[in-house]
Amino acid sequence: LKPFWLSTLCAPAVWHTSRRTARREGGANEFKSMASESGRLSNWTLCFACKSTERAFLESQHDRLGTSMGIGSAMATVYAVSNLIIVFIVGWSTSGGMLETDKSSSITTVRNAQIIAACCQGLICMLVALCPKIRSKFGVVGFEIWVTSMTTTTIVMLITTTPWYLARAFGVEPSSAMRIAAHDDSALLLHMDIVITVSHLLFPVRWIVLLPAEMAPLLLYAAVAIALGSSASLT
Repeated sequence: LKPFWLSTLCAPAVWHTSRRTARREGGANEFKSMASESGRLSNWTLCFACKSTERAFLESQHDRLGTSMGIGSAMATVYAVSNLIIVFIVGWSTSGGMLETDKSSSITTVRNAQIIAACCQGLICMLVALCPKIRSKFGVVGFEIWVTSMTTTTIVMLITTTPWYLARAFGVEPSSAMRIAAHDDSALLLHMDIVITVSHLLFPVRWIVLLPAEMAPLLLYAAVAIALGSSASLT
C-alpha cells in the first residue's frame, strides 16, 4: 500500500509541476510565435510585417543612409559644378559651346539656370544628409522619401538640360540651335542608368522605396520622345 499512499500524497505536487511546465511551454511557444511574426518579411516589398520592427530597422539604417546620401550628393555636385565651369570657360552665351548664340538665347538661359540649380541642389542635399538635426525633422520614413525625390529630380534634370530636347520644347529645330548638329540619346540614357545604378548600390533602402526613381527614366524618356520626338533612328 505504500506506493499507493505515496502516489496519493504526491499527486497535488505532480499536478502543480505539470501545470507549471505546460504554462512555461505555452509561454515559450507564444514568444516564438511573436518573434516569428515580428521578424516576418513581406515577399514583395521586403518590409517587416510588424510596425515596431520595421521602424527599428529604419532607425538602424538612418545614419548610414544619411552618410550615403551625402556621398551621392557630393558626386552629383562635382558633376554639376564641372558642367558649370565648362559653361563659364567656353562661353555663357553658348552654354558651354552646346548652343548657337543668335538662335537660342532663351534656350541657353534655361539650360544654364538648370545647371546652377543642380549645383545648389547638390549642396543642399549634402547639408541635409550630413546634418543629423536637419535629418531628424524629416523622420526616418520622411527622409527615405526625400532621398527618393531628390534622386528622381536628378533624373528629370538630366533630360531637361539636354540641348536637343530643350530646342524641341522651345519649338526650335535642334540642327539650327545646336552647334553640334549630331545628337545621340545613348549619352542621356547612360547618365540616367548611372544615377539608378549608383542609387541602388549606395543607399541602404529597399527597392520599393526607390520605385519612383526606377520608373522615372522609363516614363519620362518615353513621354518626352513621344511628345517632342526622338533623335534616335528607327532603323
